[in-house]
Parts: sequence; structure tokens; C-alpha cells
Amino acid sequence: MAKLVSRGMLAAYLLMLTWLVLFKFSLDIPAFLSRHTQSLNLVPFGEANRPGEMLDNALFFAPFGLLLGVNFKTMGFWRKLAIVVAFSLAVETVQFVFAIGASDITDVMMNTVGGVIGLALYSICGRFIPTRWLDVIVICAGILLLLTFLAMDVSHILHRANMRHGQPDFTAPQLVIPEARSAIRDPL
Repeated sequence: MAKLVSRGMLAAYLLMLTWLVLFKFSLDIPAFLSRHTQSLNLVPFGEANRPGEMLDNALFFAPFGLLLGVNFKTMGFWRKLAIVVAFSLAVETVQFVFAIGASDITDVMMNTVGGVIGLALYSICGRFIPTRWLDVIVICAGILLLLTFLAMDVSHILHRANMRHGQPDFTAPQLVIPEARSAIRDPL
């Protein structure tokens, strides 16, 4: 049962990661595909790369390394890393071929860094935490992360639906106290 849950978590994570990388969590995939944004950057860390985006790439791929550690214990580090690199190359290639985004070698590199972080974190933690407990921690954290992403996406979808139907935006209300304005005196 535990193996089924961990494999299901890996599959769900890869679906979410693919949805994020290729479609930026858009539900209107036909509209997204019709944009035809195609570019290829083979210069690492060029001017088009932003530090925040590079950090995001590494952070989004770190769970991939963790989940590979949970699911493929007998597989060596280099084979797991090859899976991370192959997946990253595949999504960047799909972006280019279908003209749905900017394909960038820096993305592949930072995705790989994220995968290495996840693999290393699993290995290091495995020295101090029994494997069974470590797997439970990783899977529970993955489930929480997945639910958080889904909640954020549902919130975004509802917000866009409300705006499309002319309903007011439900952002934080602003408190205006007229009496306080009249009580403020001009110091000059």
C-alpha cells in the first residue's frame, strides 16, 4: 500500500509540474496553445534569466529528487539524476516544439540543481532518520504541498470566474474612517 501511495504521489507531482512548466497552471489550454510564443536560449545565465525565476525552478524540482529517493531506493544517484535531466529536457523541448513558451538551457540547469538538492536531502536525512519514517515525512509533505497548490489554483480559478462575470473582486477590504481624517491637523 505504501508503495502505491508513493508512486501515486510521484505521478501526481509530475502532472502538476508538467502543468506548471508547460501551461503555467492555465485551465484554458487551447487558448494557451494558440499564443505561439517560441524562443530558444542556449546561453546559460544570460540576460533574460531572472534570479527569482531561477530559484523557483530549483525549488519546484527539489521535490522531484525527494520523490525519486522514496520510490527508487535501489537505483543509483546518477540514474535518478538522469531522470531529472531527461524530464527537464523533455518539457523544455515540448515548449519549443509546440511554441508554448521560452526554452532555456538555464531552466534545464536550475531544474537539475533542484533535483540534486532533493536527492541529496533525501540521502542526508536518510542517515539520521529511519527510511520508513523519512518516506512517510516526504509523502505527507508532498500531499500537503499538492493540496496547497490545488487550493491556490482553485482560488485563482474562482477569482478569474468572478471577474469574468462582473462580480466584485474579493480582495482584502480597506478600512476608511472619516473621523480620523478630520482629526488630523496640518503641522505646517
